[in-house]
Amino acid sequence: MKVFLIRHTPTVAEKGIIYGSTDLDIAEPYEPLFNDIARFLWPKNLADRQQQQHLFYSSPLIRCSKMAEYMAEHELTPSEPIVYDDRLREIDFGTWEMKRWADIPRDEIDAWMGDFVNAATPEGESFAQVMKRSVAFWDEFIMPLCAEPLDVLPGEVSTASVKTVASEEPVVYIFGHGGVLRAILCHVLGIEMEHSFKLILRHGSVTQLEINRDNRRTRLIHLSRGGVEHSY
Repeated sequence: MKVFLIRHTPTVAEKGIIYGSTDLDIAEPYEPLFNDIARFLWPKNLADRQQQQHLFYSSPLIRCSKMAEYMAEHELTPSEPIVYDDRLREIDFGTWEMKRWADIPRDEIDAWMGDFVNAATPEGESFAQVMKRSVAFWDEFIMPLCAEPLDVLPGEVSTASVKTVASEEPVVYIFGHGGVLRAILCHVLGIEMEHSFKLILRHGSVTQLEINRDNRRTRLIHLSRGGVEHSY
């Protein structure tokens, strides 16, 4: 099954501002960026678009929901209403939200970065907590959509069989944040959480996965670098 992970475009926040759970709008003009992103997402063949279901999932924060709603209205009408799930919200930085990185004491930053997987910012979340809720969303909504795996050895599946199975599955689009999308990728690809920042997910990036229910043939198909990165 094809799954696209789409990170929101740049926000109105100034460079150096810490934001996660804060509901910031995206910077304008955003429509040209959305149109560029759409080129990575939709099947070029109109018949392929019409044959399969297309399901949209989004963080409820406006920097993601605005893109999901634009795509649904102007690019590709999803087969069902967009699902907004609180578990797709960005990490909560607690009392650090909307402060400048330069204003946080260096020893506090070092303590957090030294174990960001398990350590949380004051009154905020750890990456492990983000991973837990992201995986709960994934297991509830995404994995049940996968067709049953073909009970064959690698190399024994015909191209026709693969196409038949794929046509029974929807195409999934998840509009989210850097932290949550990294958590999903770590889970699906078996990457240790401490290595999550090796995954470069710039604003406006599109990551395509091919997954199946038993995880034997999960593949990272495409990783676009997107726009300029200026914040977590």
